[in-house]
Amino acid sequence: MTVPVPALAPLSRPVLIRLVPPLPADGPAQPELPFREPRPDLWPAQPSRTAEERVVRAIAVALVEVLAGRRPPSQAHPIVAEEVGSVVGHVLRSRVAHGLVVASFRMQEPRPGVAEVTLRLADAHRNAALALRLEGRRTRWRCTALEGSLVEGATRPFRSHS
Repeated sequence: MTVPVPALAPLSRPVLIRLVPPLPADGPAQPELPFREPRPDLWPAQPSRTAEERVVRAIAVALVEVLAGRRPPSQAHPIVAEEVGSVVGHVLRSRVAHGLVVASFRMQEPRPGVAEVTLRLADAHRNAALALRLEGRRTRWRCTALEGSLVEGATRPFRSHS
């Protein structure tokens, strides 16, 4: 008994027709990727971080880790004011920040001894925003205001001050 051989299926794609002529081999010189040296015209030089910015960043990241449940709440007590502490407790109980990590950090100093920080927080499925106001000097900073929007579709953000 012989097994019949199936017929070849027709091509499922049409034949490729070049619509644009190929580039000449001696075309204009392009920079090699990745760039071997920083390109100041593409990426402006980042100012080096000050000691204050490093401390403020560490405090902001630590506070987010407390809100996300990766650090114990007792670690937030020395760095937050009383009204901020009540908001931190509320966020912890609601678990709305669970799993979030700092995705971006921006800091400005409106005057010496005051740092205003904005953070974009993210996990695999969402983004959130958090704003902090820290007051202090050198290595002694305290979070005096906290505002954020952690829940998608929230009608208004939570705040630690009026």
